[in-house]
Amino acid sequence: MIRRRILAALAAAFLFIAPAMAQVSSQPMVGTGSVLLTATSGNFTVPAGITSIAVDLCAAGGAGGGGQASAATAGGGGGGAGTAVVGVPVTVAPGQTLAYTMGAAVTGAAAGGTGGNGSNTTLTLPLSQGQLIAYGGTGGSPGAAGTGGASGAGGGQTQGVGGGGTSAAGGANGVTSAVTQYLNGILQAYGPSGGGGGATAGTAGFGGKLVTGGYGAFGFTANQGSGNGAGGGGGYSFFGNGGTGGAAGSAGVAPGSGFCAGGGGGGTNASGGPSTGGMIRIRW
Repeated sequence: MIRRRILAALAAAFLFIAPAMAQVSSQPMVGTGSVLLTATSGNFTVPAGITSIAVDLCAAGGAGGGGQASAATAGGGGGGAGTAVVGVPVTVAPGQTLAYTMGAAVTGAAAGGTGGNGSNTTLTLPLSQGQLIAYGGTGGSPGAAGTGGASGAGGGQTQGVGGGGTSAAGGANGVTSAVTQYLNGILQAYGPSGGGGGATAGTAGFGGKLVTGGYGAFGFTANQGSGNGAGGGGGYSFFGNGGTGGAAGSAGVAPGSGFCAGGGGGGTNASGGPSTGGMIRIRW
């Protein structure tokens, strides 16, 4: 029954493992080694003597939307963060090959343009155990006609995004995403959305953050651009902070070190910021 509940929870969220996980391991991870994969695609070969691994992965964030392409005042929305999965246990055999594809970082949109969507990260498991998939964040919308651009949704999100500001109001903050802890230590989090862009008399919203009942927010610093007509902040991922929105006339900023976060929205008449790409970490 416990395993059946885990599978139902995984299938209902953004992580899909098919057709069945009869080979999923309950062995504890001994923590003797790890490898971080960031290349566009490739193969991981299980080292000698290893029969159980734990997998962490996340998808690329969405890029920031460009600000309004004119002298008017409307910033672009921040990009959404990619989804994250931490601690998936998998039974393997030495020498087996696991193919993967990596969600790539996306360049920010030019002024007046919509930010590109982050691509998915996938890892194909051995022995017909299926595939792990994390979904990329959505790019922010551009500012237009004095209205700040709406933010991009986080990867796997079914909830709303941060709306753009108007001449009398600021852009909405990004939608916060709950971190869910499943049995056997598997942690899953939808990517939070970015923040909405500001307008003539309204400031921008900051990127959404990750929260969990007893632990507070993973991202603490507001990252929207300053002043009216600024870009919204990019969504924070589990593995990196979102990019900062640009002030009016300034481009959105890429996220700092880390992975899978959304780019900041561009200020008025400026481009959005790029996102950060995905990653896979395999531990044994």
